[in-house]
Amino acid sequence: MSTFGSVLPVVEPAILQTPRAIAYSPPTVTVLDEAGILGDCLRVGQAQTLGCFRQPGPGGKVYAINDWGKTKDINKYPYSLMIGQHDLGGIIQQHCAQYSTTQLLFNHEVVGVSQTAEVVKLQVKRVLDGSTFELEASYLVGADGGRSFVRKAIGQHLHGFSYEKEVFVAANIINFPFEKYPGYLTRNFVVSDKDWAVIARTGREDTPWRVAYGEEPGLDEAELRRRAPGRIRVMLPGPDPFDIVQIQPYKVHQRSAETYRVGRVLLAGDAAHLNNPIGGYGLTTGITDAACLTDALIARIRGKATDAILDEYSNARKAVFDTVSNPVSQAMKKMIQSTPEEVARLEETFFKKMNEDEGFAVDGLMGSYRLLTRLEIS
Repeated sequence: MSTFGSVLPVVEPAILQTPRAIAYSPPTVTVLDEAGILGDCLRVGQAQTLGCFRQPGPGGKVYAINDWGKTKDINKYPYSLMIGQHDLGGIIQQHCAQYSTTQLLFNHEVVGVSQTAEVVKLQVKRVLDGSTFELEASYLVGADGGRSFVRKAIGQHLHGFSYEKEVFVAANIINFPFEKYPGYLTRNFVVSDKDWAVIARTGREDTPWRVAYGEEPGLDEAELRRRAPGRIRVMLPGPDPFDIVQIQPYKVHQRSAETYRVGRVLLAGDAAHLNNPIGGYGLTTGITDAACLTDALIARIRGKATDAILDEYSNARKAVFDTVSNPVSQAMKKMIQSTPEEVARLEETFFKKMNEDEGFAVDGLMGSYRLLTRLEIS
């Protein structure tokens, strides 16, 4: 929106530095390139073509290779971009600073929302001193996370379910010699009913590695940290020492609002929908939400579309969540948490086809582009 000259105040408490999303598939890379920030993202992060499904622990068998390079003839971006969400946020902040019409209000939060047929009004609180002021806008985009104040203010609720019997833990580790183990890739889905994990480098060679895994609910932070070294060790390819530099538990959900538009208020990202992070369908869906909504708002502001374009945004992105993000992320979770018996079946079916049928592998990878929706704008 900044690049099109829109007056754009952004209310944000802070860019969170805790372990969050790190992997961005080609649909998201497409959006970052269109926004003019891909070059900076590649300088800070890293393009990676290979990933795999494997057993946990030393000598773990590789079940199947996931190779974006197989799509190079039909895909402009045949790789996953690996970059920490906080680094991406910093890059976006730097680019926004180039536009006088964009105002980033950090250490602020929305505490009130009202709207008429013509305008949206926000009550905004300064976090540092508690004082408030009012902003007025033609439209409001609530992209304020899973506990979205904006979503609640417009009477929307997240419908679906939560995973009550497990907690996801994201840990950043350093000083483990992954390079000591030939063939250990920089993106790994570790398949196990007990010791499953996603293990990946978060960016370039000097960045931490991420180990995301499951824990039982109800543990406090101290107990999580006490258990973490033992839990992580059984998933790694060797017994070498490592250091945990960050660790963050997350409760995981599969939920969506009924609609992503109420009047002049629109929802995007986690404010609109939530899914488990295995496979990277959370932030990827949120960023492609933003691309679709940007197209809709620019068309509306320029008079190339009526307000009906905003309903088209809501319907299109709700359909993406319902038919892609929600079911595929659930299927990925089920697969990575497979029992030995289920793994044996996968080796004879899905993993076998991934390794031996290039057309099957390419179709599966390119299917991620279903996340990217384009509205028809004349």
